[in-house]
Amino acid sequence: MRAVVTGGTGHLGSYLVPCLVKAGYEVICISRGERGAYTQEDPTWAEVEFRSADRRAMEAEGKFGEFVASLRPDLICDLISYTPAQAEQIVAPFLERPTRFIQIGTIWVYEYKITVPVTEEHPHTERRPNSYGHNKTLIENYLLGLTRENKLAATVINPGHISAREWLPINPQGNLDLKVWTKLLSGQKLLLPNDGQATLHHVHSDDLARLILCCLEQPENSVGETFNAVCNEAITLRGYAEGVAAHFGKKAVLEFAAWPEFEKQLRTDDANASYDHVRRSPCCSMEKARRKLGFEPRETSLSIAAAAVEWHRERGIL
Repeated sequence: MRAVVTGGTGHLGSYLVPCLVKAGYEVICISRGERGAYTQEDPTWAEVEFRSADRRAMEAEGKFGEFVASLRPDLICDLISYTPAQAEQIVAPFLERPTRFIQIGTIWVYEYKITVPVTEEHPHTERRPNSYGHNKTLIENYLLGLTRENKLAATVINPGHISAREWLPINPQGNLDLKVWTKLLSGQKLLLPNDGQATLHHVHSDDLARLILCCLEQPENSVGETFNAVCNEAITLRGYAEGVAAHFGKKAVLEFAAWPEFEKQLRTDDANASYDHVRRSPCCSMEKARRKLGFEPRETSLSIAAAAVEWHRERGIL
């Protein structure tokens, strides 16, 4: 089977493409061609066909869907649609027959939580027009609607914070400031917001790729469905900081501050990222994937962070 993967050298694609090749797919990787995959040392990349494309430029001319169709895919894994218009254009040439389609969404469709852990039946509470989460909800509704009409065979997967060793994950402050890791590794004081009980919910790219493969292997259990993709457990900011420090033989030295004071101590970009993560405090369930697909994540937030920190230390980045 021919599989087209958009964004195939990015955070998820770097793991998904080799996974598909090993499963026997003939894979065509679409990317801008600006850099190689994070996993380019994997020999399976030699079997991948690459197509360089500026998706946004082609979409502006109304030609991206036609370009994908010209590759004659049996399967499309769209990792980088962020608006309904993008989703509509890529699927338009395929509505005469129900082509297999995997769409990557986000757990940020859940702006606020009613019950936890959040299951796929939980209302999509992000409703701010043109927001990331709301656009992903509109895409999900559109694709699953086409599937109900037998015009597409779509599955939507909503991941948490996509992570792997080659890039540092969202840290215990809820942002990407490298100094957070340095402080934990050197025993310096680390400031956390409020009481440190906000949560994060990561997913390893390999677990996400394996979940996609499970969906492809079990269409009877996955077509027309949405699945969360996260570690089995969310982690608190405090537990995260203490766990990473302990892994490297250190004791986390933590301080806590109410949000207004915490915000003042951070750069604007870091404070904004922390705010988004703290106010959402994601905590999702993997029960549906376990029940319907027999899928079990391998990685935890702590194992993901430990591997990434070690990888960056070995290369002198931390």
